Amino acid sequence: MKKYMRTPEDPLLPITVFWQKRFGNLAPKEYRFGRALIGPDKIFGEYNLGNISSSRMQFVVLTYATGGSHDKHVHDDNEQAYYIIAGQASVTIGEDTSVLGPGGVALIALGIPHGFHNAGEELLSLLDLHTYQFDDVPPSKLGVAEVTYGLQGGVESHAHSDREKAYYIISGRASVKIGKEEAALGAGSVAFIPRHVTHAYRNVGDEPLKLAVVSSYDV
Repeated sequence: MKKYMRTPEDPLLPITVFWQKRFGNLAPKEYRFGRALIGPDKIFGEYNLGNISSSRMQFVVLTYATGGSHDKHVHDDNEQAYYIIAGQASVTIGEDTSVLGPGGVALIALGIPHGFHNAGEELLSLLDLHTYQFDDVPPSKLGVAEVTYGLQGGVESHAHSDREKAYYIISGRASVKIGKEEAALGAGSVAFIPRHVTHAYRNVGDEPLKLAVVSSYDV
């Protein structure tokens, strides 16, 4: 596997390995499948899940059956976001509840109770995103955006000094270069960019390229 990229074909262990060993509990109700694509060594390091190593960003893909849910809970050490890939999610944050479809985003601040359930008749797939507040890294917040590029569209080589970043390919095909690593990635693949590492990408398919762009940026 590559250092900065993961594809659906890569042999990663399911996230349940982490949940059961770290928390000693079963998966949430009607949970079907999930993989940790990116995560800090402080959280995932000892579990050998196959994820890309980060300093503070966690990036997990989860799928839930009809009626599946994650009960209301609170995080006091990380900011969180959900990005809906497919299906319908009823998301509760504090006292507010909204139903989100594909492309919908929910941002959850530190200390705010939150949870969700599959509100549709099909499988719910989502990105479960976190940025951890560790003592040895700068305080951070999450940014999530969906972007679409036409044929041959993309971003020229550049680097960031104030954030970790990830690209998740929703549809289309991209040629991605991170440092000296380069590959063509399709739907369901992710690319992670540490701070100070040069990166670029462009659409190399015959349809629009749609990405979810996730940033864990200094504040």
